[in-house]
Amino acid sequence: MPQTRAFEWLLKIFRIMPKILIVGKFIFLLFSSDVAETRRHIHVEMRKNRRRRVAKFWLEPHIELVEPGNLNEREIQMAISLIEENQRLIDEQLDRFYSGRVLKVLRK
Repeated sequence: MPQTRAFEWLLKIFRIMPKILIVGKFIFLLFSSDVAETRRHIHVEMRKNRRRRVAKFWLEPHIELVEPGNLNEREIQMAISLIEENQRLIDEQLDRFYSGRVLKVLRK
């Protein structure tokens, strides 16, 4: 019985943090824990040397860094450029997520 609960918990975790887009070494994802925030945002994860590094960006009214995490300035600028290039795609994925539809990870 405990194994079943653990498995259900893992399923919830993966559903709670869906990846919406992967571009190179950058992973764009959502944290369901902050869906109540009034402004749309995206988390950008980068893995380097087995370390997970995540920054948070507002998407409206314009793209703005909220939390740099431990990304360096070059990585932050690259993430902003990728958000700008993929804004429409990110918005579509966010619309799907907020309407409760299943997301597929998009890769570029």
